Amino acid sequence: MNEIEDIPIGWGVLLFIVVYCFMLNAVMHYADRSGRDKAFWVFIAIILTPIIAAFLLFLYGESKEHRKERIIEEELWRRSCNEEVMKIKEVVENKVSKEQDMSDPLNW
Repeated sequence: MNEIEDIPIGWGVLLFIVVYCFMLNAVMHYADRSGRDKAFWVFIAIILTPIIAAFLLFLYGESKEHRKERIIEEELWRRSCNEEVMKIKEVVENKVSKEQDMSDPLNW
């Protein structure tokens, strides 16, 4: 009577609680990644459901401040990559010019 398909009710409740906590954790991380208040969105997930809260977070998207920070970080990363590429090109050009100098028999 207290079992559903050979699984005790207590284990089913425990499984539900564990899955629900993982879903709340996912909503919290998604809110943090979007630049939203984690506590508020976990509260919304508890009141409604984590699936609805995640969907609402998806609809709201990133906060304006978080979007600005992300764009600045991406621009700094892009510039640092460009600087590294220029350094690598200089090193390669120096090696190529040295190899050309060494390959010229009159330069010895």
